[in-house]
Amino acid sequence: MGPSAVTAEGFIRPERGGCDICGRETSRRCQACSLDWFCSQECQDQMSFDHLTLCSARSITSADKLWHYAVRDRIPQDLETREHFGFTRCRGWRDETHLLGLYQGLIRVLGIQAIQLDEWRERDILVSKIIEAFSELAENGRGTYFSWFLRNQHILNNLTSPLQPTDWQISSQFDAEWRRLEAEVRRRESAISIFGIFFYVLLYIVVFRIGITATANLIWGLLDFYLNTNLVWGLLSFGLFFYCMFIMGN
Repeated sequence: MGPSAVTAEGFIRPERGGCDICGRETSRRCQACSLDWFCSQECQDQMSFDHLTLCSARSITSADKLWHYAVRDRIPQDLETREHFGFTRCRGWRDETHLLGLYQGLIRVLGIQAIQLDEWRERDILVSKIIEAFSELAENGRGTYFSWFLRNQHILNNLTSPLQPTDWQISSQFDAEWRRLEAEVRRRESAISIFGIFFYVLLYIVVFRIGITATANLIWGLLDFYLNTNLVWGLLSFGLFFYCMFIMGN
């Protein structure tokens, strides 16, 4: 361990430490918070998301959050990050997994930092820079995620522009709405069927109790009353009729 100094509060403060980015021993701390070691401004520009949460060197960007998710092998859940880096344009979780793998290759294998990703996105050159970065690797070492990306470059095109609905998105929304309507129709048909069965059973009981002629006259009178008044009174009359039949049955 390098030499240390004692602060005014009595804490021992090392005067040298390992750079957070490259590991080189240095006496240079973060210029904004003095919490972590960075041997140069270049390394400080690559500060991690964890450092940024404690430091005011610069604001946290969606690229920092993407970097944070990627190194932890998690698909981004932050809405801004998802929109800025193409996850909202994916057709499903499988495409999102492939896109995450692509970014992990950039970060873990090629050493691309969040500040570079943010610059590429801002300048709308993310697609070309990704292709350029992976082209530095041998063809058999670029992985399946890069092959998938070459077939799906549209996901990252024009990320700074509002996304217009694609045909598959419109089709998916239509299918979802169609399934919802079908379920609603089936539910209503089921309710009508149950009501129909109940009505016919009740009608059979009434006919059995008071006879066909009396039942026909009673129903005709109720319908006439219903047509000449309103729905509420009609329903009340039907209810009273069935209640009377119940009393007679007992």
